[in-house]
Amino acid sequence: MPSLPPLSRVRCWWLNRLSRPARAGSRAAPAVSEGSAIPLLGVVLALVVTVPALLVPVQGGAQLTGDPGVPPSIRSLGLGGALPLADRDPDLLFGNPALVERARGSGVAAGRLYPEVGWLSMAAATAWWGGGAGLGVRVWDGGAAAGGVDGVEGAPGGEGTTVGAVTAGLGRTVKGIRVGAALTGMEARRGEARDATAHLDLGVAAEVGPVTLGVSGGGLGPSLELPPSGDRLHPRWARAGFGTTATPLGPLDVAAMGGLTVRQGYRPRAGIGVEVGWWPVAGRTFVGRAGLESGRRVGTSPWSMGGAFLGDSFTLEYGVRPRSDGGRVHGVALRFR
Repeated sequence: MPSLPPLSRVRCWWLNRLSRPARAGSRAAPAVSEGSAIPLLGVVLALVVTVPALLVPVQGGAQLTGDPGVPPSIRSLGLGGALPLADRDPDLLFGNPALVERARGSGVAAGRLYPEVGWLSMAAATAWWGGGAGLGVRVWDGGAAAGGVDGVEGAPGGEGTTVGAVTAGLGRTVKGIRVGAALTGMEARRGEARDATAHLDLGVAAEVGPVTLGVSGGGLGPSLELPPSGDRLHPRWARAGFGTTATPLGPLDVAAMGGLTVRQGYRPRAGIGVEVGWWPVAGRTFVGRAGLESGRRVGTSPWSMGGAFLGDSFTLEYGVRPRSDGGRVHGVALRFR
């Protein structure tokens, strides 16, 4: 059997999809120098951004009722709620619109928060006007707010409630800093009654070697009122986090990410996630994910997990995390590059 070339010369698509084309005559940096900063910098960022919140105990009455946590993506569902900021997923539009500048492709995701509560999400992003543009559509059906929607939890929805949202975002790089904004129109329906509103999300991000740092916030606009009871949703939120590119570690590729999210009406939630990829054949990568998240209700496991298969032009993903009632939140996604 012929021996495989060293990892410093051959990289899987998963590792190289974020790399920029080299200038003519330039020499690629060795793999060791690319990944050497990740362990130390990743650990420091995890300690500063996430660990303090992970150590704070959550009391039963410290947050509103329900189990908030419909994530921005199925990928983050399996990563403790952390966003893969160093990647190009189009659904980063929902977490930090600054990253729309480099996001590419399209995808569809579906999940089940409770047996009677599900959600559907679609997103696409492309290069446009010297930067990037993204468009996303999300629908939560069956009392979406009863279980919480990322950024819009805070009031019981009730059976028969449907919440829909359309998000359009723009991002570009200004003096080395990625900046972006997204405008979301939302509508809630319960029976014959309905209410609609719009809000603005903002984000910035910067790359420090193999690490992407990001800060974002949203819900800048009127709250959505669920008819006919007058229950109100509070979409205001803020998030800070980091993500690393995938780095060779023996036969595996490893990436780390973490973040801290604050939502109106809830305790802050911190999450740390790790991805491990294995590519036995070029263009075929199997990925395992695990995450740890604080801020969940008492009696709920902080762990989450997921996996993915990366083909030549598509990615199939799955994520799962426990609920406070002993059930599980499940989700699947299909993304095209």
